Amino acid sequence: MKPLTPEQQAFAEEHHGLLLDFMAKHSLGDDYYDLLANRYLKVVVRYLSEEALRKYSFSTVVWYHLRSELSNYARDQVGKLQEIPIEFYCEIPAPEIVPIDDGLWRVIEDNLTYKQFEAIQFRNQGYTNREIAELCGVGRKAIEKRFARIRKILSDYKEN
Repeated sequence: MKPLTPEQQAFAEEHHGLLLDFMAKHSLGDDYYDLLANRYLKVVVRYLSEEALRKYSFSTVVWYHLRSELSNYARDQVGKLQEIPIEFYCEIPAPEIVPIDDGLWRVIEDNLTYKQFEAIQFRNQGYTNREIAELCGVGRKAIEKRFARIRKILSDYKEN
């Protein structure tokens, strides 16, 4: 962006409160200032150079453009991966591993098919039934039946 003329600078300084009011109304922190200030200065230049815009009040025009800039920024952020600091992971306690007794292992080995075992592995990795079905090349109902069979095997073992 090229430097503002003295007239544009004076106008921008005079109406700078509109930018601050917008940020306050939307509870935006200082980290949004640069983003919105750049758009604000572009609006100042357009407003003073385009006669058609001056039929509207400057506050209306600038708020419209600032809302648009904020909306564009939010839309762009949706698709970006969010970085999570490593310190976050340090606070998560490790899950407790419950030991499986020999009897349960025998029941699992005798009754559990490879396909059921595969479904359990995918479930433990966080996949949904729909995703597991796609990975296994079967319908979602087939995966639900596999998990129903697994629950039945475990239920029968607990009863004995």
